[in-house]
Amino acid sequence: MFLLDFTRTAFSCTRKLTFLKSALLISCFAGLTACGGGSDGGAASGSSSSSSSSSSSSSSSSSSSTSSSSSSSSSSSSSSSSSSNSSSSSSGGDALACQHEMAPALLSASDTTMVQAEYYDTCASSALDNTTGNSGGELRTDDVDIVAIADGYAITDMQSGEYVEYSLTVQTSGLFDISFAVQPHAANTAGLALSVDGAVLGTVDIAANDSTAFGEYTLNGVYISDGAQVIRVTMAGEGAAIGLDSIAFNYTDNTVYTPENAVLGMGIGINLGNTLDAFPNEGDWAPAAQEYYFKAYKDAGFRHVRIPATWDDHTADTAPYAVNAARMDRTEQIVDWALAQGYFVILNAHHEHWLKENYGNQTYRDRFDAIWQQIAERFKNKSARLMFEILNEPNGMTVADVDDLNPRILDIIRETNPTRLVVFSGNGYTPVDALLAAAIPNDDYLIGNFHSYDPWQFGGQCVRSWGTEQDYTDLENIYKRANTWSEQHDIPVMVNEFGAAHYDFTAPQNVCNQQARLAYLGAHATFAIQYGFGASVWDDGGSFEVYKRGENSWREAKDVLVAPNP
Repeated sequence: MFLLDFTRTAFSCTRKLTFLKSALLISCFAGLTACGGGSDGGAASGSSSSSSSSSSSSSSSSSSSTSSSSSSSSSSSSSSSSSSNSSSSSSGGDALACQHEMAPALLSASDTTMVQAEYYDTCASSALDNTTGNSGGELRTDDVDIVAIADGYAITDMQSGEYVEYSLTVQTSGLFDISFAVQPHAANTAGLALSVDGAVLGTVDIAANDSTAFGEYTLNGVYISDGAQVIRVTMAGEGAAIGLDSIAFNYTDNTVYTPENAVLGMGIGINLGNTLDAFPNEGDWAPAAQEYYFKAYKDAGFRHVRIPATWDDHTADTAPYAVNAARMDRTEQIVDWALAQGYFVILNAHHEHWLKENYGNQTYRDRFDAIWQQIAERFKNKSARLMFEILNEPNGMTVADVDDLNPRILDIIRETNPTRLVVFSGNGYTPVDALLAAAIPNDDYLIGNFHSYDPWQFGGQCVRSWGTEQDYTDLENIYKRANTWSEQHDIPVMVNEFGAAHYDFTAPQNVCNQQARLAYLGAHATFAIQYGFGASVWDDGGSFEVYKRGENSWREAKDVLVAPNP
């Protein structure tokens, strides 16, 4: 390696770089299209570590429109770019087919990744300019207007409706702060919209400014899914024309959570019940999931979402027990919708009666193992806010069965997700006694779990009242016992199902008293926060409904549930 000082004629290949390997230098002098090739991962400073990507084909958006601006000089001169030849999924290969060879291949979760605006994708549809020809006359020969600036190049005269696209491989899904180095229009307000597959991730406003300096304008908290993504930047603003120098992506999610910190951040959450867990198909028991549900959960004040999922009807009966691709895609889409809101998300294996009632069958155990291998592989590059739950309510399985299952599935998960948080529980319908009786796997990223509808005669059947002093004491004692277990084993706890029915769905004439329901749900939420547990109210869109999905409105229980959240 050696110090390099390029003249302007060769600068297109070495912009803002100080050191280059000699092999890259030779190919760079050979011409612009030779830059960035080879196993060294392209011309870039900063992070260049490779990372495998998941087979995600979905893109998810958050509707962030938060913007900030500063009148600093061109931000592209003070931030390093990142480039790496990461291995991409089969679905991602096509998405990267148009990538410019000077563009970074990897959107890193550990470093700020700088994308130079002029290195947009190369396909015919990768850019749109309203006028013919490059009026700036620099660097490229298509219609996008590019000019030379002090430290390289920038797009200029970007008008309303014009766009450019950038292919990137996202190392880890999550929230990004995205900063644009923009030269604003002197008289008219403009905007830049960021989108993936037509879904707008956010829009940043560019106020009119007669300064010729590039300023920084930032979108905060934008969720981008993992894997190969094509990012489109579109200018909006009639009568305005702006310059665009660079786009910086800064990953703001934690890459690892301790179980203790995660549980404290989870607070009171909600279940998306009777949805992906319905069988044979989503929508058979309750309305199918919609993206707006997850924004409604966040706006209401819930701090996490549990996504129950039943895999049986979507998995082959013979080895290698492949999960249906469309089902996996749909599950990932819903997980991305949830993660985009910035809260914690739990994905599980839910009903799976075929396994629970026949655990001694080796073929069934192999099939369940294969299901988890595929889940773990597919979601391995998701935000660390995604947790896995091994198996919901293993009713029909003994303590010994669960003690065999938990560490085996955990080992499968750890092959591809070494630090992802995993939720485990005991057998049966997972009352607190089952958690206390279960063997604890040897792992540093575990959360213990139990369920409570106690007493079921009230919580599920509506055949008795609730609200006496003894009722409160009995309920708190459940939390106290779980807390003692947590302190003894240094493992945090959550109760990822609790609730009280409006009526017994098996005997609809039995209706729970509404004031007693609210008091009961409020007591659960209060005790959970008091003892530092995460807790997820059961909402099935039916007898346990909290959120009216079709109406996008809430029942009274919402207010008492979220009130204790810090």
